[in-house]
Amino acid sequence: MTLSSDPFEVSNRLLFEAIRTDTNVGLTFCALASEADEGSERRIRNQMNARKAYDTVLSVGKKTSLSGAERQELAAGLDKLKTALEALGEHFQDDGGD
Repeated sequence: MTLSSDPFEVSNRLLFEAIRTDTNVGLTFCALASEADEGSERRIRNQMNARKAYDTVLSVGKKTSLSGAERQELAAGLDKLKTALEALGEHFQDDGGD
């Protein structure tokens, strides 16, 4: 991968790294929530943080210019995070956006 001096390109790469990290953080929060007792403050807090990560990645990902490979990686991460959230009882509206 060659480094670009184009500020727009650099900004997009940094945004991609940030949303990829947010996806991983969201999955970590899901794992922590799944280990906590159902209804406990720890489970609720971690599930809520995981959902915030999901919503952020979805929103920022739609606004960021990504390569095809990056977009595929983002979609796979979002699917994995959404599945983990659903396993915790999270519900999603079908807006056709994910």
